[in-house]
Amino acid sequence: IKEHIDIPGIKYKAEIGVFGMDVNVSLERTGYRVKRRRIKRNHVPRRHLLSKEEAIVFAKNYLNLEIIEEG
Repeated sequence: IKEHIDIPGIKYKAEIGVFGMDVNVSLERTGYRVKRRRIKRNHVPRRHLLSKEEAIVFAKNYLNLEIIEEG
């Protein structure tokens, strides 16, 4: 049986059924490296930070992802 994802070394078990994976992603705006770099580090203004809502809209519109929020 061909599974929806194919992981080497793992065999399909009918009693488990279809399984998924949790994925964590970190999104940043262009220029955010200024805050982390070693030389000439500087403050990044709050308006330049990416909000959770903006990240969700980006993932839905540009990456065609389904967002499932647990909480």
